[in-house]
Amino acid sequence: MNPATLANPDILSKTEFIQRMLKLHNEIEHDERPFIVHVTAHREGDDPRDFGTVSVTEREVQISADLDSSESETGLTGMILGMYGNLFVLTAATALATRADCKRNGASCPQSETDV
Repeated sequence: MNPATLANPDILSKTEFIQRMLKLHNEIEHDERPFIVHVTAHREGDDPRDFGTVSVTEREVQISADLDSSESETGLTGMILGMYGNLFVLTAATALATRADCKRNGASCPQSETDV
């Protein structure tokens, strides 16, 4: 990854929020291991190609990418991942709100698994 891209204020801001969320997640799960996300993409019928790996700890975010793709394919993949990420965050927020409501009302809460 280009160091100038990694130093982009938007990227730095999101990295900071990710590290905060990981700290919260680690406290809930009682697990301090790094959280790793592997990204692959491909056209239907083709073998998946590695777009990279993101490893997050409370102190650092490491991104490794060996992009064997065109600029437009890289951009499209990024757009899709951004949408998918937003979907994950909104789904998690809804599930957390439901759980908080259950606890406030003294009801039993469903397991934290969510359907997208």
